[in-house]
Amino acid sequence: MPKVSKRSDGRWETRVRVGTDNGKPKYRSIYGRTKKEAEEKLAEITTQLKTGTYANPSNVTLGEWINEWINGRPNIRETTRAFYDSLIRVHIAPALGDIKLNRLTTRDIQTLLNEKMVDGAVRGGGLSAATIRYIHVCIQSALKQAVKERLLIVNPAEAVECPKIPPKEMKTLTIEQVGIFLEEAKQDPNYAAFLLDLSTGLRRGELLGIWWEDIDFEKSTLTIRRQLSKRPRTAEKHLDRLFFTQPKTNAGHRQLSLPSNVLHALKDHRKRQHEARLIIGGAYLNPDIVFATPEGGPLCPDSFYKSFKRILRKAGLPNVRFHDLRHTYATMALQAGISPKTIQAVLGHANISTTLNIYGHVTKEMHTQAAEIMGDILEGSIKLQGG
Repeated sequence: MPKVSKRSDGRWETRVRVGTDNGKPKYRSIYGRTKKEAEEKLAEITTQLKTGTYANPSNVTLGEWINEWINGRPNIRETTRAFYDSLIRVHIAPALGDIKLNRLTTRDIQTLLNEKMVDGAVRGGGLSAATIRYIHVCIQSALKQAVKERLLIVNPAEAVECPKIPPKEMKTLTIEQVGIFLEEAKQDPNYAAFLLDLSTGLRRGELLGIWWEDIDFEKSTLTIRRQLSKRPRTAEKHLDRLFFTQPKTNAGHRQLSLPSNVLHALKDHRKRQHEARLIIGGAYLNPDIVFATPEGGPLCPDSFYKSFKRILRKAGLPNVRFHDLRHTYATMALQAGISPKTIQAVLGHANISTTLNIYGHVTKEMHTQAAEIMGDILEGSIKLQGG
Protein backbone atom coordinates (compact mmCIF):
# COMPACT_ATOMS: atom_id res chain seq x y z
CA MET A 1 0.00 0.00 0.00
CA PRO A 2 1.50 3.40 -0.99
CA LYS A 3 2.55 5.63 1.87
CA VAL A 4 0.30 8.58 2.83
CA SER A 5 2.24 11.59 4.11
CA LYS A 6 1.39 15.09 5.32
CA ARG A 7 2.40 18.06 3.16
CA SER A 8 3.66 21.44 4.33
CA ASP A 9 0.33 23.03 3.32
CA GLY A 10 -1.53 20.74 5.73
CA ARG A 11 -3.00 18.38 3.12
CA TRP A 12 -2.25 14.65 2.91
CA GLU A 13 -0.73 13.16 -0.22
CA THR A 14 0.02 9.77 -1.72
CA ARG A 15 1.03 8.53 -5.16
CA VAL A 16 -0.22 5.51 -7.07
CA ARG A 17 0.95 3.94 -10.30
CA VAL A 18 -1.84 4.18 -12.89
CA GLY A 19 -0.10 2.79 -15.97
CA THR A 20 2.79 3.48 -18.31
CA ASP A 21 3.72 6.26 -20.69
CA ASN A 22 6.15 5.31 -23.47
CA GLY A 23 7.27 2.32 -21.41
CA LYS A 24 7.86 4.33 -18.25
CA PRO A 25 5.75 4.03 -15.07
CA LYS A 26 3.06 6.71 -14.84
CA TYR A 27 2.02 7.90 -11.37
CA ARG A 28 -0.89 9.98 -10.14
CA SER A 29 -0.80 12.14 -7.01
CA ILE A 30 -3.83 11.90 -4.69
CA TYR A 31 -4.66 14.59 -2.13
CA GLY A 32 -6.98 14.79 0.88
CA ARG A 33 -7.74 17.32 3.60
CA THR A 34 -7.25 14.50 6.10
CA LYS A 35 -5.24 11.29 6.09
CA LYS A 36 -8.47 9.28 6.02
CA GLU A 37 -9.78 11.16 2.99
CA ALA A 38 -6.52 10.55 1.08
CA GLU A 39 -6.63 6.84 2.00
CA GLU A 40 -10.26 6.56 0.86
CA LYS A 41 -9.45 8.17 -2.50
CA LEU A 42 -6.46 5.84 -2.84
CA ALA A 43 -8.65 2.80 -2.13
CA GLU A 44 -11.23 3.95 -4.69
CA ILE A 45 -8.63 4.43 -7.45
CA THR A 46 -6.94 1.12 -6.56
CA THR A 47 -10.31 -0.65 -6.98
CA GLN A 48 -10.87 1.10 -10.33
CA LEU A 49 -7.45 -0.01 -11.54
CA LYS A 50 -8.18 -3.62 -10.57
CA THR A 51 -11.65 -3.64 -12.20
CA GLY A 52 -10.56 -1.79 -15.35
CA THR A 53 -12.84 1.20 -14.73
CA TYR A 54 -10.13 3.76 -14.07
CA ALA A 55 -10.09 6.83 -16.30
CA ASN A 56 -7.11 9.13 -16.62
CA PRO A 57 -7.92 12.68 -15.55
CA SER A 58 -7.38 15.05 -18.44
CA ASN A 59 -7.49 18.75 -19.21
CA VAL A 60 -8.50 18.08 -22.80
CA THR A 61 -11.73 19.77 -23.86
CA LEU A 62 -14.53 18.24 -25.89
CA GLY A 63 -13.60 20.50 -28.81
CA GLU A 64 -10.01 19.30 -28.77
CA TRP A 65 -10.95 15.67 -28.34
CA ILE A 66 -13.70 15.53 -30.97
CA ASN A 67 -11.39 17.04 -33.58
CA GLU A 68 -8.64 14.61 -32.63
CA TRP A 69 -11.15 11.77 -32.87
CA ILE A 70 -12.50 12.69 -36.31
CA ASN A 71 -9.02 13.29 -37.74
CA GLY A 72 -7.72 10.03 -36.29
CA ARG A 73 -10.32 7.77 -37.93
CA PRO A 74 -8.57 5.94 -40.80
CA ASN A 75 -11.55 4.35 -42.57
CA ILE A 76 -14.07 7.17 -42.57
CA ARG A 77 -15.38 8.23 -45.98
CA GLU A 78 -14.39 11.69 -47.18
CA THR A 79 -18.01 12.83 -47.51
CA THR A 80 -18.81 11.56 -44.00
CA ARG A 81 -15.78 13.35 -42.57
CA ALA A 82 -16.81 16.60 -44.25
CA PHE A 83 -20.34 16.24 -42.88
CA TYR A 84 -19.11 15.59 -39.34
CA ASP A 85 -16.64 18.48 -39.63
CA SER A 86 -19.57 20.73 -40.46
CA LEU A 87 -21.62 19.49 -37.48
CA ILE A 88 -18.65 20.03 -35.15
CA ARG A 89 -17.80 23.50 -36.49
CA VAL A 90 -21.34 24.88 -36.66
CA HIS A 91 -23.22 23.17 -33.83
CA ILE A 92 -21.04 21.27 -31.34
CA ALA A 93 -17.86 23.30 -30.81
CA PRO A 94 -19.50 26.71 -30.25
CA ALA A 95 -21.71 25.33 -27.46
CA LEU A 96 -19.68 22.56 -25.81
CA GLY A 97 -16.18 22.85 -27.23
CA ASP A 98 -14.62 24.56 -24.18
CA ILE A 99 -15.97 22.09 -21.61
CA LYS A 100 -13.36 19.73 -20.14
CA LEU A 101 -13.99 16.18 -21.28
CA ASN A 102 -14.27 14.84 -17.73
CA ARG A 103 -16.63 17.69 -16.78
CA LEU A 104 -19.08 17.10 -19.62
CA THR A 105 -22.48 15.89 -18.44
CA THR A 106 -25.53 14.30 -19.99
CA ARG A 107 -27.44 17.48 -19.18
CA ASP A 108 -24.93 19.59 -21.18
CA ILE A 109 -25.51 17.44 -24.28
CA GLN A 110 -29.27 17.23 -23.76
CA THR A 111 -29.52 21.01 -23.42
CA LEU A 112 -27.61 21.48 -26.68
CA LEU A 113 -29.93 19.15 -28.58
CA ASN A 114 -33.05 20.72 -27.06
CA GLU A 115 -31.87 24.20 -28.06
CA LYS A 116 -31.05 23.08 -31.58
CA MET A 117 -34.57 21.71 -31.97
CA VAL A 118 -35.93 25.20 -31.34
CA ASP A 119 -33.33 27.49 -32.90
CA GLY A 120 -30.48 25.72 -34.64
CA ALA A 121 -30.92 26.19 -38.36
CA VAL A 122 -28.70 28.73 -40.12
CA ARG A 123 -31.72 30.36 -41.74
CA GLY A 124 -33.76 30.35 -38.56
CA GLY A 125 -35.99 27.81 -36.86
CA GLY A 126 -35.10 24.43 -35.44
CA LEU A 127 -33.03 21.66 -36.94
CA SER A 128 -34.71 18.53 -38.24
CA ALA A 129 -34.94 15.46 -36.02
CA ALA A 130 -32.54 13.69 -38.38
CA THR A 131 -29.87 16.41 -38.02
CA ILE A 132 -30.30 16.40 -34.23
CA ARG A 133 -29.64 12.67 -34.25
CA TYR A 134 -26.53 13.11 -36.40
CA ILE A 135 -25.18 15.64 -33.87
CA HIS A 136 -25.84 13.15 -31.09
CA VAL A 137 -24.21 10.29 -33.00
CA CYS A 138 -21.12 12.43 -33.61
CA ILE A 139 -20.74 13.32 -29.92
CA GLN A 140 -21.60 9.81 -28.72
CA SER A 141 -19.10 8.16 -31.07
CA ALA A 142 -16.30 10.52 -30.03
CA LEU A 143 -17.00 9.92 -26.33
CA LYS A 144 -17.23 6.17 -26.87
CA GLN A 145 -13.64 6.27 -28.08
CA ALA A 146 -12.70 8.40 -25.08
CA VAL A 147 -14.06 5.65 -22.80
CA LYS A 148 -12.02 3.06 -24.70
CA GLU A 149 -8.90 5.15 -24.16
CA ARG A 150 -9.67 5.53 -20.45
CA LEU A 151 -10.23 9.28 -20.65
CA LEU A 152 -13.76 8.74 -19.34
CA ILE A 153 -15.37 6.08 -17.17
CA VAL A 154 -18.83 6.41 -18.68
CA ASN A 155 -20.19 8.00 -21.85
CA PRO A 156 -22.53 10.86 -20.86
CA ALA A 157 -24.09 10.89 -24.35
CA GLU A 158 -25.60 7.41 -23.86
CA ALA A 159 -28.33 8.71 -21.55
CA VAL A 160 -29.40 11.53 -23.89
CA GLU A 161 -32.88 11.36 -25.42
CA CYS A 162 -33.15 12.24 -29.11
CA PRO A 163 -36.31 13.21 -30.98
CA LYS A 164 -37.96 10.52 -33.04
CA ILE A 165 -37.53 10.90 -36.77
CA PRO A 166 -40.97 11.06 -38.38
CA PRO A 167 -41.27 8.67 -41.32
CA LYS A 168 -40.94 10.45 -44.66
CA GLU A 169 -43.96 10.28 -46.87
CA MET A 170 -43.02 8.06 -49.77
CA LYS A 171 -44.17 9.45 -53.12
CA THR A 172 -44.12 7.36 -56.24
CA LEU A 173 -45.24 7.78 -59.82
CA THR A 174 -47.93 5.53 -61.19
CA ILE A 175 -47.22 3.40 -64.24
CA GLU A 176 -49.18 5.89 -66.35
CA GLN A 177 -47.19 8.80 -64.91
CA VAL A 178 -43.92 6.95 -65.58
CA GLY A 179 -44.90 6.74 -69.24
CA ILE A 180 -45.67 10.47 -69.37
CA PHE A 181 -42.39 11.28 -67.64
CA LEU A 182 -40.29 9.17 -70.02
CA GLU A 183 -42.02 10.64 -73.06
CA GLU A 184 -41.12 14.15 -71.91
CA ALA A 185 -37.60 13.03 -70.89
CA LYS A 186 -36.83 12.01 -74.48
CA GLN A 187 -36.12 15.69 -75.15
CA ASP A 188 -33.33 15.67 -72.52
CA PRO A 189 -29.76 14.72 -73.53
CA ASN A 190 -29.65 12.33 -70.58
CA TYR A 191 -32.88 10.49 -71.35
CA ALA A 192 -31.02 7.17 -71.03
CA ALA A 193 -30.15 8.04 -67.42
CA PHE A 194 -33.80 8.46 -66.42
CA LEU A 195 -34.84 5.28 -68.23
CA LEU A 196 -31.98 3.35 -66.61
CA ASP A 197 -32.88 4.64 -63.16
CA LEU A 198 -36.53 3.63 -63.46
CA SER A 199 -35.35 0.19 -64.57
CA THR A 200 -32.92 -0.35 -61.70
CA GLY A 201 -33.71 2.04 -58.83
CA LEU A 202 -30.13 3.33 -58.69
CA ARG A 203 -29.18 6.07 -56.26
CA ARG A 204 -28.32 9.36 -57.96
CA GLY A 205 -24.62 9.10 -57.07
CA GLU A 206 -24.48 5.54 -58.43
CA LEU A 207 -26.19 6.57 -61.66
CA LEU A 208 -23.80 9.48 -62.28
CA GLY A 209 -20.83 7.32 -61.31
CA ILE A 210 -21.25 4.82 -64.15
CA TRP A 211 -18.39 4.44 -66.64
CA TRP A 212 -18.69 2.71 -69.99
CA GLU A 213 -16.49 -0.14 -68.74
CA ASP A 214 -19.25 -0.95 -66.22
CA ILE A 215 -21.72 -1.85 -69.00
CA ASP A 216 -21.43 -5.20 -70.76
CA PHE A 217 -23.66 -4.93 -73.83
CA GLU A 218 -23.08 -8.58 -74.78
CA LYS A 219 -24.15 -9.94 -71.39
CA SER A 220 -26.73 -7.16 -70.82
CA THR A 221 -25.33 -6.29 -67.40
CA LEU A 222 -24.33 -3.22 -65.42
CA THR A 223 -21.79 -3.45 -62.59
CA ILE A 224 -21.89 -0.80 -59.86
CA ARG A 225 -18.26 -0.07 -58.94
CA ARG A 226 -18.29 3.60 -57.91
CA GLN A 227 -20.45 6.61 -57.21
CA LEU A 228 -20.13 10.32 -57.83
CA SER A 229 -19.78 12.44 -54.68
CA LYS A 230 -19.62 16.16 -54.04
CA ARG A 231 -17.29 17.93 -51.62
CA PRO A 232 -18.65 20.81 -49.55
CA ARG A 233 -17.72 24.40 -50.43
CA THR A 234 -15.45 24.44 -47.38
CA ALA A 235 -13.18 21.79 -48.91
CA GLU A 236 -9.58 22.66 -49.71
CA LYS A 237 -9.22 24.80 -52.84
CA HIS A 238 -6.99 22.35 -54.74
CA LEU A 239 -9.56 19.55 -54.51
CA ASP A 240 -12.20 19.03 -57.20
CA ARG A 241 -15.76 19.53 -55.98
CA LEU A 242 -16.90 16.36 -57.78
CA PHE A 243 -15.05 13.07 -57.34
CA PHE A 244 -15.61 9.34 -57.74
CA THR A 245 -15.55 7.03 -54.74
CA GLN A 246 -16.41 3.45 -53.82
CA PRO A 247 -19.98 2.44 -52.88
CA LYS A 248 -20.71 2.82 -49.17
CA THR A 249 -21.25 -0.88 -48.42
CA ASN A 250 -20.36 -4.28 -49.83
CA ALA A 251 -23.98 -4.65 -50.90
CA GLY A 252 -23.50 -1.50 -52.99
CA HIS A 253 -21.04 -3.39 -55.20
CA ARG A 254 -23.45 -5.34 -57.39
CA GLN A 255 -24.19 -6.52 -60.90
CA LEU A 256 -27.58 -5.81 -62.45
CA SER A 257 -29.30 -7.19 -65.53
CA LEU A 258 -30.53 -4.62 -68.04
CA PRO A 259 -33.59 -4.92 -70.31
CA SER A 260 -33.20 -4.51 -74.06
CA ASN A 261 -34.90 -1.11 -74.25
CA VAL A 262 -32.42 0.33 -71.74
CA LEU A 263 -29.46 -1.16 -73.63
CA HIS A 264 -30.77 0.35 -76.85
CA ALA A 265 -31.09 3.79 -75.20
CA LEU A 266 -27.56 3.51 -73.83
CA LYS A 267 -26.18 2.64 -77.26
CA ASP A 268 -27.88 5.71 -78.74
CA HIS A 269 -26.48 7.80 -75.89
CA ARG A 270 -22.97 6.46 -76.53
CA LYS A 271 -23.28 7.25 -80.24
CA ARG A 272 -24.26 10.89 -79.57
CA GLN A 273 -21.48 11.21 -77.00
CA HIS A 274 -18.95 9.86 -79.49
CA GLU A 275 -20.08 12.44 -82.07
CA ALA A 276 -19.60 15.23 -79.50
CA ARG A 277 -16.11 13.94 -78.70
CA LEU A 278 -15.14 14.08 -82.38
CA ILE A 279 -16.16 17.73 -82.52
CA ILE A 280 -14.35 18.70 -79.31
CA GLY A 281 -11.34 16.50 -79.97
CA GLY A 282 -8.56 16.34 -77.40
CA ALA A 283 -10.28 18.89 -75.16
CA TYR A 284 -12.90 16.30 -74.19
CA LEU A 285 -12.22 15.64 -70.50
CA ASN A 286 -13.12 12.03 -69.71
CA PRO A 287 -14.44 9.59 -72.33
CA ASP A 288 -15.09 6.95 -69.63
CA ILE A 289 -18.03 8.75 -67.99
CA VAL A 290 -21.44 7.66 -69.31
CA PHE A 291 -23.52 10.63 -68.13
CA ALA A 292 -21.23 13.61 -68.55
CA THR A 293 -21.26 17.32 -69.29
CA PRO A 294 -20.94 18.39 -72.94
CA GLU A 295 -17.22 18.85 -72.25
CA GLY A 296 -16.87 15.31 -70.85
CA GLY A 297 -16.63 16.13 -67.16
CA PRO A 298 -18.62 14.62 -64.28
CA LEU A 299 -22.25 15.75 -64.37
CA CYS A 300 -23.02 17.87 -61.31
CA PRO A 301 -25.77 16.16 -59.24
CA ASP A 302 -27.46 19.53 -58.69
CA SER A 303 -27.62 20.26 -62.43
CA PHE A 304 -28.95 16.79 -63.11
CA TYR A 305 -31.59 17.27 -60.40
CA LYS A 306 -32.69 20.56 -62.00
CA SER A 307 -33.13 18.76 -65.33
CA PHE A 308 -35.26 16.15 -63.58
CA LYS A 309 -37.45 18.83 -61.98
CA ARG A 310 -37.82 20.63 -65.32
CA ILE A 311 -39.10 17.44 -66.95
CA LEU A 312 -41.66 16.98 -64.15
CA ARG A 313 -42.94 20.54 -64.59
CA LYS A 314 -43.22 20.28 -68.38
CA ALA A 315 -45.04 16.96 -68.08
CA GLY A 316 -47.45 18.32 -65.45
CA LEU A 317 -46.48 15.59 -62.97
CA PRO A 318 -46.34 15.66 -59.14
CA ASN A 319 -43.28 17.38 -57.64
CA VAL A 320 -41.51 14.21 -56.46
CA ARG A 321 -37.84 13.92 -55.48
CA PHE A 322 -35.33 12.15 -57.70
CA HIS A 323 -34.95 9.53 -54.95
CA ASP A 324 -38.65 8.79 -55.43
CA LEU A 325 -37.80 7.20 -58.78
CA ARG A 326 -36.00 4.56 -56.70
CA HIS A 327 -39.19 4.05 -54.70
CA THR A 328 -41.18 3.97 -57.93
CA TYR A 329 -38.99 1.18 -59.30
CA ALA A 330 -39.31 -0.89 -56.11
CA THR A 331 -43.07 -0.41 -55.93
CA MET A 332 -43.60 -1.39 -59.57
CA ALA A 333 -41.30 -4.39 -59.15
CA LEU A 334 -43.17 -5.65 -56.08
CA GLN A 335 -46.53 -5.16 -57.76
CA ALA A 336 -45.23 -7.11 -60.75
CA GLY A 337 -44.53 -10.06 -58.46
CA ILE A 338 -40.74 -9.76 -58.22
CA SER A 339 -39.56 -11.17 -54.88
CA PRO A 340 -38.43 -8.76 -52.11
CA LYS A 341 -35.12 -10.66 -51.95
CA THR A 342 -34.41 -9.89 -55.60
CA ILE A 343 -35.37 -6.26 -55.14
CA GLN A 344 -33.06 -6.07 -52.11
CA ALA A 345 -30.14 -7.18 -54.27
CA VAL A 346 -30.99 -4.77 -57.08
CA LEU A 347 -31.33 -1.80 -54.72
CA GLY A 348 -28.13 -2.67 -52.89
CA HIS A 349 -29.70 -2.99 -49.43
CA ALA A 350 -27.42 -4.81 -47.00
CA ASN A 351 -30.39 -6.53 -45.29
CA ILE A 352 -33.79 -7.73 -46.46
CA SER A 353 -35.26 -6.04 -43.37
CA THR A 354 -34.38 -2.64 -44.86
CA THR A 355 -36.31 -3.45 -48.03
CA LEU A 356 -39.31 -4.77 -46.13
CA ASN A 357 -39.35 -1.84 -43.70
CA ILE A 358 -39.39 0.68 -46.54
CA TYR A 359 -41.82 -1.11 -48.81
CA GLY A 360 -43.84 -3.03 -46.25
CA HIS A 361 -47.03 -1.18 -47.18
CA VAL A 362 -46.76 -2.54 -50.73
CA THR A 363 -46.33 -6.14 -49.57
CA LYS A 364 -49.29 -5.74 -47.20
CA GLU A 365 -51.47 -4.68 -50.12
CA MET A 366 -50.20 -7.68 -52.05
CA HIS A 367 -51.01 -9.99 -49.11
CA THR A 368 -54.55 -8.60 -49.02
CA GLN A 369 -54.95 -9.17 -52.75
CA ALA A 370 -53.56 -12.70 -52.40
CA ALA A 371 -56.03 -13.44 -49.57
CA GLU A 372 -58.93 -12.20 -51.68
CA ILE A 373 -57.80 -14.29 -54.65
CA MET A 374 -57.49 -17.40 -52.48
CA GLY A 375 -60.90 -16.66 -50.98
CA ASP A 376 -62.45 -16.51 -54.45
CA ILE A 377 -60.73 -19.77 -55.44
CA LEU A 378 -61.97 -21.58 -52.35
CA GLU A 379 -65.45 -20.13 -52.71
CA GLY A 380 -65.53 -21.33 -56.29
CA SER A 381 -64.46 -24.86 -55.26
CA ILE A 382 -67.23 -25.00 -52.66
CA LYS A 383 -69.83 -23.97 -55.23
CA LEU A 384 -68.58 -26.66 -57.61
CA GLN A 385 -69.05 -29.30 -54.92
CA GLY A 386 -72.48 -28.01 -54.07
CA GLY A 387 -73.60 -27.64 -57.65
